[in-house]
Amino acid sequence: MCFSEISFVDDQYEFEIGQSLTIECVILNGYGNGGSKIYKERVSDTDLVCAISNTGVGTCGDSRVSVVSETTGTTTRVTVTLANTTCSDAGEYLCKADNDDGLVTSMTLGAKRKFYT
Repeated sequence: MCFSEISFVDDQYEFEIGQSLTIECVILNGYGNGGSKIYKERVSDTDLVCAISNTGVGTCGDSRVSVVSETTGTTTRVTVTLANTTCSDAGEYLCKADNDDGLVTSMTLGAKRKFYT
């Protein structure tokens, strides 16, 4: 797997409605030291999912969503967990480094229903 300065571990992921899922953004070369943000659909205040401070403390606007940020050396890993997923969780997610360069990457989550046989 090849990383740019910022990337999601998977660029596309399909989840089962009602389950929990975890997505991970990796920020290299110290670009995550100033903090980061996770958005859904576009980079704007109204589409902010979680904000992570430069000390690694994260806050999310939805109680079903949690975030953990860990920095080792110059690499920051931002892990977002969505619990009890719904169809509305599907879509494009963006990870943005809070620095002057404002590096952004995206990934797509697709929803599927569980079928019982």
